Amino acid sequence: MQISQRIMKWLQKRGLLAEHDSWLVRHFGRQVHSGVNVTEIDSLRATAVLASIRLIGGTIASLPLPVYTQLEPRGKQRAPRRQEYRLLHDRPNPEISSFQWRQTGMAHQLLYGDWFSEIERDRGRPKALWPVPPWRVSIRQGRRGYIFYDIDLPDGGTAEVPAHNMLHVKNLSVNGLRGISCIRAGAEAIGLSLAAEEFGARFFGQGANMGGIAEHPGKLSDTAYNRLQKDLSEKYEGLGRSHRVMLLEEGMKYQRVGIPPNEAQFLESRKFQVAEIGRLFGISQLHKIGDLDRATFSNIEQQNIEFVVDTIRPLLVNIEQEVNYKLFNDNNYFAEFVVDGLLRGDQESRYRAYATARQWGWMSANDVLELENRNPLGPDGDIYLIPANMIPADQARMEPQETVPQGEGEGRSVAVADEQRSRQAALARARTAKGYERLFREAAQKVCTREKNNVTKALEKHLGERGLTSFDEWLEDFYREFRPFVEQTMRSAIVSLGETIQGLAAAEVGADDPADIARVLEEFVEAQGFAHTERSRAVIRQLVRRAEEENLDPKDLVIERLDEWEGNRPQQIASDSTVAVSSKVAKAVFVGAGVQKLRWVAIGAETCELCQEMDGRVVGIEQPFLAEADLLEAEGTSPLRASRPTTEPPLHMGCVCEIVPD
Repeated sequence: MQISQRIMKWLQKRGLLAEHDSWLVRHFGRQVHSGVNVTEIDSLRATAVLASIRLIGGTIASLPLPVYTQLEPRGKQRAPRRQEYRLLHDRPNPEISSFQWRQTGMAHQLLYGDWFSEIERDRGRPKALWPVPPWRVSIRQGRRGYIFYDIDLPDGGTAEVPAHNMLHVKNLSVNGLRGISCIRAGAEAIGLSLAAEEFGARFFGQGANMGGIAEHPGKLSDTAYNRLQKDLSEKYEGLGRSHRVMLLEEGMKYQRVGIPPNEAQFLESRKFQVAEIGRLFGISQLHKIGDLDRATFSNIEQQNIEFVVDTIRPLLVNIEQEVNYKLFNDNNYFAEFVVDGLLRGDQESRYRAYATARQWGWMSANDVLELENRNPLGPDGDIYLIPANMIPADQARMEPQETVPQGEGEGRSVAVADEQRSRQAALARARTAKGYERLFREAAQKVCTREKNNVTKALEKHLGERGLTSFDEWLEDFYREFRPFVEQTMRSAIVSLGETIQGLAAAEVGADDPADIARVLEEFVEAQGFAHTERSRAVIRQLVRRAEEENLDPKDLVIERLDEWEGNRPQQIASDSTVAVSSKVAKAVFVGAGVQKLRWVAIGAETCELCQEMDGRVVGIEQPFLAEADLLEAEGTSPLRASRPTTEPPLHMGCVCEIVPD
């Protein structure tokens, strides 16, 4: 027995040394019953230990660890500008990366029971995270219960760190102060593994297992003894001389002593120790550390998921709670590991899940591609599909008006039934268009936000340095170049809704081969781009001239209008555009199917008086419902004069009317 072990046992028997915190145990290990000393570093010679720590540490270190801000009333959004984001996700300090910091920390936690990182602060905000070796840290509690960490410095001094400046992630703990080392807790299992490995090495190193007795009937002379010993050593010892036939002289007999490895179940013992060590680290999925005996193609995917849920997730939660408590003073911010990539199934299962998510509208094509680590499709990939027969509950109030007179007779009943079916079809198209409002609103928001940013910068530059003439020239150039951006941004939403409405309208008239609507949609895209840019340019010019006439600051007037547009205009565009696309596409399909007359249908019980006045109006397929300059009057509201021929809805802003075949 080594001197260190004798000293420890002598001190422990007299109650002068606690085994779990002794300096000798930490540095020289504890001799277990298998006869080997087990220290944290020596335990890494057991391949199962090294594989377990490398697996867990590498997995956790490779996971993204972003910082989020809490949204109201629910949801979250990444906050990459926060200093804590850069510390946790990219680089905790100038010396090491986030991967290296987390991998080292997990090795400390699993080997020694504790992961320490000192928090360097600047005006209270975390500035850097510095890993501290656990064997240099001792923990003490002050008289008021405050915890302090004393760090042994390389120069022999000691540094005191208060608890709020020490990131301390611990293993399972019995006193709440320090975690239990997996190595010390499983010293016997690890020692047995090391002993079995050493036995196997010695077995092959010393030859064909000739641990036995060579018996001679008489007495050997010194010369004969030395020659026999030399022959045995030179001819039969060593891995390269294994399994040779032994030649004995003068009636000598060889008698084997001991049990060969196969009879001692040597291989079975080594395999069992792999499972035993895996249990120490919470790894029941032994294929993860190289033992494939129990792994099959049918269960290995499920074992991967179990590894994340049973082994990795508790460690992640432990880290997240310590990080969020020590690093964030604002409860609206928090760090959270992203484990979606680890939970991915096989390709077929993933694609089935993606198809379901796309079909029911909570994932777009770009969402799927992001999870698959592939480049997005561009704006077209942000389209969210919506089942035509599913609507939000708050839209259920859009019920058709029962304005059809109830007459008598079979002919009258058939006409009433046909009109009711037409209204139901129009209602289905209106609900579908309503479901696309969010997609249109998001696209319009991008347009309005970019428009505001560019015009605001130009106001500062031209009106501050040059003048109104320079700004007016810039305005002309900007909106000429901005129009293609408007068209490109809105095109995806317009085409997606148009194709959906095409199918619904074709079903109404029984068109097996619905009309090609590509030209109709492209014309609408171009018209919307033109209308948006022309209106914006005209309004901004008008505001600038007004400011000049009234001696006002034009920047204030224009910026106020831009803010108003950014807040309200996207929803206005979404409401009007969805109705317009639905009506234009439906009319194109009806024309292609040979419909001769169209009827105006007011959808919903809360439509305005003007729309109710239009309800039921029938015109020829090529005729407008209102000619240019026609005056539409209704009781209880101001009259409306048509500024252009009204061939289909919307009649005005916020209109939800539709057209049907008559």
